[in-house]
Amino acid sequence: MSYDIQRLCKENIGDVGRIHESIYKRKLPLESLQKKYDTRYLGSEYCGYLAYFEGKPVSFCGFIPVASNWGDKVEISAQSMDIMTVSRHERKGLFSLLTHKTFDLAKEMGITFIWGFGTDVSKRVLIEKLGFNCDEHVQGYRFFAHKRWLDKLLVKAPFIRSITEERTRRILQQYSTDKPFQGSLQTMTDCPIIARTPDYFRYKSFSTAFFIELESVLFWIKLHPHHGIMIGDIEATSEEQLRRGILAFKELANHHGLGAFIFQTIPGTPVGKIAAELADETFPSWALCYRSLSSEFPLEKLKVTWGDLDTF
Repeated sequence: MSYDIQRLCKENIGDVGRIHESIYKRKLPLESLQKKYDTRYLGSEYCGYLAYFEGKPVSFCGFIPVASNWGDKVEISAQSMDIMTVSRHERKGLFSLLTHKTFDLAKEMGITFIWGFGTDVSKRVLIEKLGFNCDEHVQGYRFFAHKRWLDKLLVKAPFIRSITEERTRRILQQYSTDKPFQGSLQTMTDCPIIARTPDYFRYKSFSTAFFIELESVLFWIKLHPHHGIMIGDIEATSEEQLRRGILAFKELANHHGLGAFIFQTIPGTPVGKIAAELADETFPSWALCYRSLSSEFPLEKLKVTWGDLDTF
């Protein structure tokens, strides 16, 4: 089979959605894709390639550039994103071709390392076929809270599930804040982290996430129809303040019947330690994988939270 390979651009980004819909039977809004891959604020955008067969898009590999810090040093990294091929064109060499072309493009764009979240299956592929390392695993922390019986019924009716979500959003946004947010990892100056700059959050504004403040603690929140209340990151000035903030969040969720909320980060971080202490349940999540292109950072110490995921 002969394939036409094209670099990702504004004009063909809709084809990423067509491939996704063909594989996962779910549409991705074009506007969301455009904003997700528009990282021109970093001077680098549309890092990816598409493969076409007889004029139809059949495979894609893409990375999302993002600034990363290690102390006062800055490098442009990229999150390894969608690597997908429609079933008829699997095992035709497209995976290897597109990923290596995208790695080469990333180097040309000044990206120094690639990182991403891996499942048990994709982790093996990332390590064995793409040369990634996986030294850390994200841990999930679930905090139980009362949920209204009516909301439990609504969850079983997808066409009216949005009523529950809107009620939750309305309650939580009573505590919304526009204070600058840096998150829980900024004090870990010996570890590479994703830079939480104003430009970064302006870029992330395509998401429906928002910020609230409880007990002088800042929470980065997103609502999900299945996962409920997701916390992308938490910012507090001390461990005791962090405890008070999490307990206040749990009290608020119980009082209004909002149900459980979930936070995910690398275990052993300051916020991870307090989350483990207070959580009602913990669970293993993704592997944090990385591959250096020319980085001078100690990537084995890379730290992230749930909010760093592209879909948050």
